[in-house]
Amino acid sequence: MRGGGQPSDGAWGFVAKVEVGELHSCSGALISPHWVLTAATCFTPEGGSVRTGAPPLPTTVTLTGTGRTGTGARVLPATWVHPHDGLDLVLVRLALRVVDVPPVAIGSAPVAGDVLQLAGYGRTAGEWAPDRLHTAPVAIGAVGGGVVRLERGERRRRERLPGRRGRADDQDGRERP
Repeated sequence: MRGGGQPSDGAWGFVAKVEVGELHSCSGALISPHWVLTAATCFTPEGGSVRTGAPPLPTTVTLTGTGRTGTGARVLPATWVHPHDGLDLVLVRLALRVVDVPPVAIGSAPVAGDVLQLAGYGRTAGEWAPDRLHTAPVAIGAVGGGVVRLERGERRRRERLPGRRGRADDQDGRERP
């Protein structure tokens, strides 16, 4: 991730690190007490398809905190995967119910010009597979036909105000419809 940093321990608790086997991992999101959503390609790094059932390799999910080294991090085994037919998405069932971490809140669809925060365990300029969560801002360039185009942070025009449906103009901070 570019242009971001590391959040404090415990922030973004719904963000998961999904480790498939010993050498491959992906970011995901806790969407309910038993389920994490991640990319299906996390389970098929060399192509192929994911089948509903037990994960093809031993799989763990790290939640709460900012990775294995973060305070309060928990590592839970995954017991089941269920891919979406036609999209690069898979649901991962956890062996234990997570009751102390709220799942990610689903908001409204972004519009061109919104600035969102990405969070994950993806590669950074200094680390191939970081063990700490990173966040970075990203501007929405265009939305249409089920596709969201992202722009680099310096091309931001408007930013969504916390808890409001409108956006703020970066220069004067006033809410826009």
